[in-house]
Amino acid sequence: MTGLTPLLDQTPRSQRTARRHQGFIGFLGRTLVSGVVLALLPGAPSLAQSVSNATVTEILDSNQVYIQNQPAQVNSIAQFQQRVRTQSARASLRFNTGAVARLAHNSSLVVGQCAQLNRGTLLVTGSLNGCSTTTVAGVRGTIYTLAVTEEGQTVIQVFEGEVVVTPQSNPPESLEDLDPWPPAPETLELTGDDGPPDAKTHRTKQTETTTAPPATSETVTFDSDAAIVVAEGQRITVDTEQQQATIAALTPEDFINLLEGPLIQGFVELPGIGSLRGVFQRLFPGIPLPFGLPAIPVPSLRFPF
Repeated sequence: MTGLTPLLDQTPRSQRTARRHQGFIGFLGRTLVSGVVLALLPGAPSLAQSVSNATVTEILDSNQVYIQNQPAQVNSIAQFQQRVRTQSARASLRFNTGAVARLAHNSSLVVGQCAQLNRGTLLVTGSLNGCSTTTVAGVRGTIYTLAVTEEGQTVIQVFEGEVVVTPQSNPPESLEDLDPWPPAPETLELTGDDGPPDAKTHRTKQTETTTAPPATSETVTFDSDAAIVVAEGQRITVDTEQQQATIAALTPEDFINLLEGPLIQGFVELPGIGSLRGVFQRLFPGIPLPFGLPAIPVPSLRFPF
């Protein structure tokens, strides 16, 4: 028996090393596949990055942008649970998750796991939930606007992707506790004749644009159990006092109002805005693209002669 050599010893060392490497690579592959499968299972923990802050990237029209009632400027950072407020200015914010939000004049936003709009109008592109004091919009990668009217209604317009609208579970006691309307006199800063229109005129114009009733609509119950999916090309108006929500289709004019309105004009190009072209063509086939909606570039063909 002493003349018998174990089979492993008869195998060349290079082959034994190769087999060990193959076994290790196979183990890594099985581990990675298992991780992906677990991540896709219902109830698996989200891998998305949590919101912790938002950086001011642009300020237009005036310097009236504030973080916690302190003057802000480009590159100022609003931390979690801090409030960003505009008066006669517009502002763009980039969240640490990469999502971009735009605030119109006379708007107020609290940085949190949802971007809580207390007053005014907000545009969001990217994976960032939006909410008001009464409503939460859970996004699935989208471009949408959220507005809070002076009557307390929440209006959400979905231009790309979809949102799931549910009631706010922990609303504040009073809207006035968050943002007095109009702004307190000591914080009002006039910019002179070259400034934007006064706040009241601008608010009235925005309200008329975002809440004008379309030709056809559907009214549904909006109570504590509500979870309404709003698809691209739809608007939802939530009235929590009446416990109802009205869903309607957006029109080509709604797209034009967005592109030519204060949440787009004057800012640098909005990330993801190019996808609106495909949405517009799907929703309104045969209608020419509105001015300002970027077209998908067509590569030039090169011939060998």
